[in-house]
Amino acid sequence: MGFNDVKRRVITCLDTQAFESEAREATAENNLLATGQVSADDVKHEMKPVIAGVQWFIRFYFVELPTDVAMFISVHKSKFPRT
Repeated sequence: MGFNDVKRRVITCLDTQAFESEAREATAENNLLATGQVSADDVKHEMKPVIAGVQWFIRFYFVELPTDVAMFISVHKSKFPRT
């Protein structure tokens, strides 16, 4: 499965609200989706690693139940500027 296939699959999960966030100690800092600071629509637009010179980290995996669920580990901007 290539990147475009994975991207389509995760966008489908975001569109259908079939996603969750993995519980982690640093959730407030590292998963802006889990804290509501970014929306599912924001994540769909940020599926590129660099937007306007800002590096984004979006990490997830799929859990296959009767339908796919995307489990987000982290959604956040890099602390370091992209040059």
